[in-house]
Order: sequence, then structure tokens, then C-alpha cells
Amino acid sequence: MEFERYDIEVPARIEFISDNEARSFFLRTASISAREVIFHTDEPLPQNLQVNLDIILNFTRPGKSGRTILINVTGTVAKSDPSGMTINLNEDYHITKFCAPAAFESIPLVAERMY
Repeated sequence: MEFERYDIEVPARIEFISDNEARSFFLRTASISAREVIFHTDEPLPQNLQVNLDIILNFTRPGKSGRTILINVTGTVAKSDPSGMTINLNEDYHITKFCAPAAFESIPLVAERMY
């Protein structure tokens, strides 16, 4: 089954286990579908690595407080090359709403090499 892909850039936290230690970093998505997320990065994770993703969606309306939605999902790095990586998503996901203005605006989105 083919799913529609959306070219949207939103913050995401990627967490993985390396050397028996949890490591994480932040990137922006390049595109998202119901089955996969694509990231453009100079330092992609290795193929077949299991990851946990937090995809962060911020919504604001004039005169109202902001709302942040956090989508937590697990997946596997399916493709990794010098231009980025594709993470195939598992069907186990959890969506959480936060009613806090600019809850994640201060997150640094520059990835630091963590592995």
C-alpha cells in the first residue's frame, strides 16, 4: 500500500542505543509519510539501527496559547547514504498534546555527532 508523502520540516529527536548507552540528537525532517521519515544530514545513522523518534509539531493561533503535539514512534534506519537517511516506522506510536506556548522552540536543531 502506497502512502502519501509530505515535504514538511519539523523538529525531531532521534534516540538510539550505542555501546549499551542511550544517545540522542535533534534534526529536522525532510519529508514524512505514514510509513517513513526522511532526514537530510551529513552524518546519517547506520542502516538497520533501531531508533526511537519524537516528532514535534507546534501549532499557534493568533491570540491563543500554542499547542505542541509530540508523536513518539519506533523505527529502523532503512537507507543510509551521504545525503541522509530514511527511517521506516513501526506501527506502535503514541501522540501526546501539550498546551504550553513555544514548548519546543528553544530546542537546538544542529545535530552533534553522538556515535
